[in-house]
Amino acid sequence: MTYRVTLAPSAARQLHKFDHVVRRRIQAAIELLAVARTKRPGRDANPAGSRR
Repeated sequence: MTYRVTLAPSAARQLHKFDHVVRRRIQAAIELLAVARTKRPGRDANPAGSRR
């Protein structure tokens, strides 16, 4: 099961302002959140404070 991670428009604008290398690292971390459930079966993939 994978999740869909969406950014608010303001967050997407802020992300775009980062340097390309930093932006890619942040995007990779966001993508890991989307697939964390499949890599860690039986554990809650949502970090504290996140919404499903």
